[in-house]
Order: sequence, then structure tokens, then C-alpha cells
Amino acid sequence: MSVQSSFGVFWVCISLSLAACGPGTNRGPSGGTHGALVDGQSELAFDLARRLETPSQNFCFSPLSVSTALGLAWAGARGSTETQLATAMHNSLSQDAYHPAAAQLLQTIQSRAVAPVTDGNGEKSVVLTAANGLWLKTGLAAEPGYLDVLSRDYDAGVQAVDFAADGAAASKTINDWVSAQTHGAIDRIFDEPLPASTTFVLANTLYFKGSWASAFHARATQPAAFHGPAGDVVAPQMSGAFDASFAEGSGWQAVDLPYVGNHLVMTLVLPAEGRFDEIRGSINAAWLDRMDAAASTQFIGVKLPRFRFSWGGQLEVTLRAMGAVDAFDAQRADFTGLSSGARIALGDVFHRAVIGVDESGTEAAAVTALVGYGSAPRTPRPFVADRPFLFFIRDRETGTLLFLGQVVDPTQT
Repeated sequence: MSVQSSFGVFWVCISLSLAACGPGTNRGPSGGTHGALVDGQSELAFDLARRLETPSQNFCFSPLSVSTALGLAWAGARGSTETQLATAMHNSLSQDAYHPAAAQLLQTIQSRAVAPVTDGNGEKSVVLTAANGLWLKTGLAAEPGYLDVLSRDYDAGVQAVDFAADGAAASKTINDWVSAQTHGAIDRIFDEPLPASTTFVLANTLYFKGSWASAFHARATQPAAFHGPAGDVVAPQMSGAFDASFAEGSGWQAVDLPYVGNHLVMTLVLPAEGRFDEIRGSINAAWLDRMDAAASTQFIGVKLPRFRFSWGGQLEVTLRAMGAVDAFDAQRADFTGLSSGARIALGDVFHRAVIGVDESGTEAAAVTALVGYGSAPRTPRPFVADRPFLFFIRDRETGTLLFLGQVVDPTQT
């Protein structure tokens, strides 16, 4: 089954099963449990990144999407399936602690939304909303405790669907919901009828669109060379000078470009020429903490290529390698916490992410599918992203990584 997506400003995670088949201690809205949740999500982010990224290709995925999708499935896992999924998620919390913390974190992230404001550069806003849903095979009863978690912590609606009688209608029902929740940015997640053996579909959507706090001026954008690993390419290069949080160390520079409201930022990490692989390999959550501690507000002249690309891949093999083995084994998987009325095992796990950065802001989207199956003139300090660089869209207060990726060729699509 393939995953379909058009470019949009959201991420969406779909979880589907077929029968028988270290960050700083101040992380999180209130520290403690929330800090541990974000710590685990960050560990998952960098673990997945190192396993999935390809040095010669652009790359992007949503750690928040993947962790949320896995969390929805984990809520129904028991025994070794539960333990192994927690290991793959880098989660140290109990079920009782994890889901309320995840709910509060999602609420905090959504609170970063900014109503439209108008300045000399036009209207700016941050749109960020989430939704969850569960579609159950007709006649299959979900465990009351599982439904309680979905209702209390994820505000998920529940609907009975006869997958066996009409898989095409079932696909359309879910596709229509996804399209509505993402404002049409994703028109469907399934392009084939769901198999008759489908037992449930879990879905989570996040819709995001953010304007820069200080926009680049389109008239300053000019074609410029970008020095990629396969040779130079010419791409539209945006240019602007801003007071921004800037840090540098041995072989790298970093700058935060905030979105309106100044809660969410895109952090750009620019390795020195010839040191991209080295710096990329050294970055983790603790590295970002040290970067933040070393940063200061400086007047920075930023040159950044416009870019828009998509990335996609399957995560099942990777998640198995990270410790989640039983969840994908029809004989050993234990999701009786979700339903004891059928043997359920996960199958393929798809992820697709798209990102676009231009003069006004950022649009980013991801899909995770678990198938069970600038006063006086000043001289700006240069930050010229004319070679491969890394980016992180993150919430500064909680440390949550919404998106993570690299650009090695801004002309790739």
C-alpha cells in the first residue's frame, strides 16, 4: 500500500494494523516528566536520522510525527511488545506518565499559534493544529482503558468501519478525514482499498504554517552558486540582515531564524567546507543544548537558498533494528491493550516529509503510517549557506524537534 501526499503545511501520522498478519533538565512545560518525554523524543530523532540519512541526498523527517504515531500504537501494546516499542521510542516513562505528558506537550506546541498580525511586510501568522482519530473494524471491541487514553489524552474520535465489506469506502472515509484536517494539503493517505484483514486505523494530524518574524525581501533574492557534493548548482539565494541568535564552534556556525511569536525557530547549522559529515555525525540533543548556551544575539547577514523538497522511506526495518521486533511478528505481537478480540501485528511503517522555505516563511509536512499491517547601518556578520547545511524546526522552550533535515542540493525536488 502506498502513501500519497501533496505538499502542505502539516504532518500527519497514520497507524494501521492487520489481524494475523539528552537534553537539558529544564526541558518541557514543567520539567520532570515532560523533560523526560522530550529527551526521549530527541534521542529517537537523532537515532532515526543517523540510520536514515543519505550523505548525497536532501533529507527531512518529523520526529514529533514518528514519536506520536508510535505512542498511539504503544498505548495498546503489552508484554515484550510494549517493552520493545518503548526501547525503540527511547521512552523511559510508564504508560500512566507518558500519555498525559504527550497530551500536554501537544497542547503546548499548539499554543505557539499566532493570530494574523500585519506589519510593513504584510500579514504574518503561525497556524498549528492537531487532530486524532480511530477507525475500528465493525464488530471489534476496543479495550475500555485504551479508549479512555485516546479520549482523555488525544481527544480522538472513534468510528466503526466495515473494512471487509468495502475496503475502498473505508479508504475514502479516512482519506476524506485526513483532507479535512489538513485543509486539503493532503488529499489522501491511501490510494488503494484497505485490505479486508484491516482491524483498525489510528490517525494523527498536525497542520503547520509559519511566517518569519523578520521576512527576507523578495527583491534581494538572486541566483547564486551552491557548492554541493556533486558539484556546483545555481539556486535562488535569499538575503537578509537580522539581529539573531548566533553561535559558532570548531568547524561550524549556527543561527536561529524565529517565526512570528518567537517560540518556534528554524535553526540552521552550517559546517565548514569539507566538514559536513563530521559535524553532522556529532550533533545530538546535548550538542544543541551546548550550542544554545554558547549563542548570543548578533547582527547576522543571512544568505540562504530557497528550497522545497520531499523525502520518503520505510521505517519498519529501522525500527526492528532499534529494538521493536515483536510488534511486527504476527505470532508474538501483543496489542491486547488495544483489543483482545483479534490478533494484531504491525506491518510496514511509511514516512514522508516535505518542506518549503521561501522569503515569507516555512511550510512543512510529514506523514507517518504504521500499517499493521533589520536603524543605523551596521556591518552584518556573514552566514552564507552556499554549501550543505542542516536544519531543525524546534520549539525553543520545550526543546521539541518538529522537523529535522539537511540540504545538500537546493535544486533537488
